[in-house]
Formats: sequence, C-alpha cells, structure tokens
Amino acid sequence: MLALLKETKQKGSEQTVAREATTLQQATAYHDAGFCTIPMRADGAKAPAVDWKRYQSERPSREDLSGWWGADSYGIGIVCGAVSGGLLVLDFDEGSAFEQWRAMAGELCPELLEGLPIVRTPSGGCHVYLRCPTPGRNHKLARRRLADGQIQLLVETRAEGGCVVAPGSPATCHLSGKPYQLLTDVGIESTPVLSEEEAAVLVSIAASLDEVLPDSENRPERSPRAATAEGGCGRPGDRYNATADWNDLLPRHGWRLAYESGGVAYWSRPGKSPRGGISATTGRCVSEECGGLLYVFSTNADPFEAGKTYTKFGAYALLAHRGDHQEAARALGGEGGGALTDPKGERPNLVRMADIEVREVDWLWESRIAAGSVTLLVGQPGVGKSFVTCDLAACVSAGREFADGNPCRQGSVVLVSAEDDPAHTIRPRLEAHGAALEHIHLLSGVTETRTNGSQGELPYTLANVDALTATLETLGDCRLVVIDPIGSYLGSKTDAYRDNEVRAVLSPIVKIAEKFGVAVLIVAHRRKSAAAFADDTAMGSRAFTGVARSVLHLMIDPDDRGRRLLLAGKNNLGRQADGLAFQIEGDPARIVWDEEPVPWTADDVLAREVAGSGRTAPARTRAVDWLRDQLAEGPVKVEDLKAAARHAGHSWRTLERAKRELGVVSSPRDFQGPHEWRLPAEPPARGEAPA
Repeated sequence: MLALLKETKQKGSEQTVAREATTLQQATAYHDAGFCTIPMRADGAKAPAVDWKRYQSERPSREDLSGWWGADSYGIGIVCGAVSGGLLVLDFDEGSAFEQWRAMAGELCPELLEGLPIVRTPSGGCHVYLRCPTPGRNHKLARRRLADGQIQLLVETRAEGGCVVAPGSPATCHLSGKPYQLLTDVGIESTPVLSEEEAAVLVSIAASLDEVLPDSENRPERSPRAATAEGGCGRPGDRYNATADWNDLLPRHGWRLAYESGGVAYWSRPGKSPRGGISATTGRCVSEECGGLLYVFSTNADPFEAGKTYTKFGAYALLAHRGDHQEAARALGGEGGGALTDPKGERPNLVRMADIEVREVDWLWESRIAAGSVTLLVGQPGVGKSFVTCDLAACVSAGREFADGNPCRQGSVVLVSAEDDPAHTIRPRLEAHGAALEHIHLLSGVTETRTNGSQGELPYTLANVDALTATLETLGDCRLVVIDPIGSYLGSKTDAYRDNEVRAVLSPIVKIAEKFGVAVLIVAHRRKSAAAFADDTAMGSRAFTGVARSVLHLMIDPDDRGRRLLLAGKNNLGRQADGLAFQIEGDPARIVWDEEPVPWTADDVLAREVAGSGRTAPARTRAVDWLRDQLAEGPVKVEDLKAAARHAGHSWRTLERAKRELGVVSSPRDFQGPHEWRLPAEPPARGEAPA
C-alpha cells in the first residue's frame, strides 16, 4: 500500500512538473514574440498573481518568468497596449456577437480577418488579437438590453491598462474549469501589426453591434427645433418620418450602404468606402414615435455627433439645411410653426475653469501664424498674395527662417489653389523661392468611386472634410495648409456674405487645424468699398475675420507703388507683429524682403489710403496729441506713462510711434534711476518724421 501511494505521488509530481514546464515554455514563447507576460491566479478570479502596475510599461525578464512558473501553478496573462507591441484585443463576451462580427468582417475585409489569432474563452466568448500603432484605452463597444432591463456587455477592447488570460493556462484559471483554446492556425505569437486605419475598420464593425440607445430613456436625442418640427399630428417632420426611406436619404448625401443583416443596415460615412469601416446603423435602434433611427458612433461623421440617434427628419435637417429644422419643415411644404424652444431639450454643459489645462500658443511664424488655428491673409487682386504663400511654403518645406529672422520648423505643405496654373506658375514660383518641392503637395480634387465600380474626379470644396482629413493623416508631418482663394472652395450652395453659412463651412476646418496642429492660411480678396478698419475690408461675411485667430493684410505702400507691405490686423493669440516690406523682382519673379521692419499697422496704412498720402493715421494722431500733453509739464517715468496709456486706450506700440514722431528723448533720471520720457527743446512738426 505504501509503495502504491509512493508511486502515485511520484507520478502526480511528474505530471505537475510536466505541466509547469509546458506553461513556462508557452509563457516564454509569448515573451520572445514581444508580449509582456505575467502570472495569473489559477482560482477562477482571472486576476494577476503579482502587482502588475509596473508591467503595464515594462516587460519582465526571462528570469522573472522562470521564477513565477518554476514553483507555482499560475495561468498566463498578456498585458495589452504599447508594452506588448501595441496589442489590442477585441473581447467578445457573447458568442453570437462574435459570429455576427466575423460575418461582417468576412464580407467587408476578409484579408484582415484571415491573419488574426482568435481564442475561444471558457464562457463561450472570443478574444481577437491584433497589433496597431495606438491601441488606446479599454473601451466598451457594444451592449444589449435584456428583457429585465439589465445591460449585457457584448464587446469591449482590451488595450492600455488591460490584460487577458492566454492559451496555455491551466483550466482552473476560469470558474468553469474549461481552458482557453486557440481556434485559428495563426498563433498568438504571430499576431499581425495592422495600420491605424485597418484596426479602426475592425473596431468600428464591433461598435456597430451596439443595441442600446445612448440615453437612459431609450429615445433619440432631439434638439428643441427638432421637437417642434416633429411634434404634432400632420406636421412636416411627422410626415417625413413616416414616409421617408433611409436608403434614399443617406446616399443622396454621400453615405454608402456597407452591409445588411437581420433588418439592420450598416453605413459608411462620406469619404470612406464600405471596406473602410462602419460609421452608423439604421434599423437597430427603433423609436415608437419616430420609427427606425440613425445611430451614429463614428467621431468623424459630421454633421452628426457620435453616440447619438437621429430621426429621419432630424438627419434631413442636418444634411440638407445645416440643422435648421424650421427651414427644413418649410422645404418639405409646411410652416414649421410653434415655439422654438423646449426647456426639456436643453442641457447646460458646464466646465470648471480649474479643470482646463493651460496651453501655450504654438506659433508656426511667431506672432503672425499660429499652429492649430486659422489665419486670414487679405489683399487686393494682383497685389502679390500668392507670392507670399509661395514664400511661406518654401520656408516651411525647407525649414528655412522666415522673413523677420524667426525660425521655422520643417514640414510638409498642402496647397489648395484655384487661380494659378501649377505648371506655368506655382512650381516655377516655388522653385524661385527655394522650396523643397518633395514636401509640397497640391490638393487638386477628389477621386470618387461610384457604385458601379467606375471612378471620376470631383472638384475639391471645403465641404469635403474627409478629403482634407485623409490628406493630413497620410502626410503625418504637415505644418501648413494654404487655401487660395477661399471664395473658390466654399461650394456653390454657400453664400459668402451670410455669417451662419460661412461659419458652417469653416468650423470643421477649425477643428481639423486643432486636431492635427496644422496652421491653416486662408487667402481672401479685399472688398472695393471703404471701411474704417482694415479687418473689415475682407470680402464677404465678417465670419471670415471672426473665425480667424489672426489676420494679415497685404497692402501697397502709399509712398512707393512698387513696394508691398505685410501688416498685422487683429491677433487674438499674442502681440501685434511689426510690419514687413518687400518688392517682387527677377525672372521668374520672387519676393525680396526689406531688412528693416515698418512701423505701421494695417489700420495705419488704410487711413493713409483714405486720407491721402503723407497724412498720419488717426490712431497715431490721437496718440501724438495725448503724449505731447502728458510731457508738457516735464519728464514722466515710463512705467507711469504705460499705466496712463492703458487707461486712455492707447496701445504701447502706437505710443512708441508717437514718441518717434515727436522726437521724445528717453533717458534714466540718474545713474540707476528709472527711465523717463521728455519732449525735446523743439519737437518736430507733425508729419516731418513719421516713418
């Protein structure tokens, strides 16, 4: 009996050693393939057996692995995210959701599906392994509402901060006592690295399985105007919801049907092919009041917001009438009357200033053109605006300092130009300015693939946000986008003199600038009518100058018609830059900048244009008179003058110009005393030394 027990114990020990060796070998294989492997508890808890915080950013050594699996029976955990080479795992908690996802992926992107390792979990779900450059954080993608009202999770991502139990682990790692099984010929060690776009396709297909509406009442988001237009029997919104077809509405605005199954339609947004992923669904979410709803989950599906549902009328109003539901109702044949507000539909969004992180302005060109924002360049036709844009493109593409000596970070440039021929004008002009042509790209149009498979080129307009987004994603290092002139790219349906229409077109461009950190320079013509301020001379709506964070003006020197002046208008982000001057010389023609700055703003030169050459600008006239009065009784400390000037509404820059005109002397009161300004014995007459 003792011999039998001894033999049994010995065999059990040998089996334990064999199992531990197999687990260690498998963990080591994962480790050697670039994954971060850690021990998992084998009691069904599916939790790490060690403090794994450090291993979210640092892989263990082979010695660590031998220590962990040399004595205890642990499972194998793989930490997701960058530490494992950008590992992202699609975690399907429910088998039917995985089968639906696999069917859609097999239809839309079979070449991606074929190379992915897939693991069957003990609970009947699946883990799909892939790697990508930026896997992101853990995120719940799709849910289902059960009959009792409870929410069941269907799919989530395991990425940064996530961990999964891998095949090769003991069956005791799961409460069911079942193992994690590899279902594919492709092993986890061979997990492919996908591009950001390819990974997004697979994730978007999983997100399209979401069956739970975004709000707690399981109803679509409805704006105050939408509620007005749709509420009430027989109103246009009601009729449209009852009779319209998503298969007619969405394709007319560039959306494409990617897949249909079980009464649910899966849509790709404009600019994205069906093989590029899913952006929204119809038929999955249904409202008793409004019927089938459009549920949008893509963050790039303007004008829709991610995580919201839309009725047919609500979608029509956004797509065809920029969200104006009253106008949409009139277009459908109704009056769209009634109150325009509904207190129940209003939700204040409050953000504490203490929670906002302060960011310094990132200048492309110090005090003139900011990265991540829109700058407006205004000038008369033929004054040389395209010469300036070519010089800027040359500086950015070659990493050469700007005209005032400020440094320029090298990067790519995108030109959207309608008025100059690329072969006859743009390229020769760029070469004359010393541009690095390999870093400059012309966005000339958009290639459209039609439903029959044929292709055709469409003219580019700013309404095609996806084309510009895709361009910047492709380049990666773009620092400057030039749109010249803005009037050629607003689109035929946009009235350049209506603020709301201009802002509707420019707002997505502002968001793109912020997202990619790129400077967008918009070129605008100058109106012929007179204006009191230079910024008001930009042709079209005031929304152009309102949206821009800084405005530059290209003007003719009133004293020298062959000389051009690049002068500051408004600047919401910093100080007003000094003016610069240049002449256009050579063949092919190029800009030759003056070495010295000019002491004028655009308002100064505009005033001289209006009043006649040689007369001082009104702002400086007032400053000259004020400064003369301040110094009439004797010297005044500079710091006292600054405070008084602010109180009187004079900028310090203008006051310095007035100082030069009056010939004011600046000197310290004594050897170490503060500087003072005083009038000379005989100040010059106004106009004698203005420049």
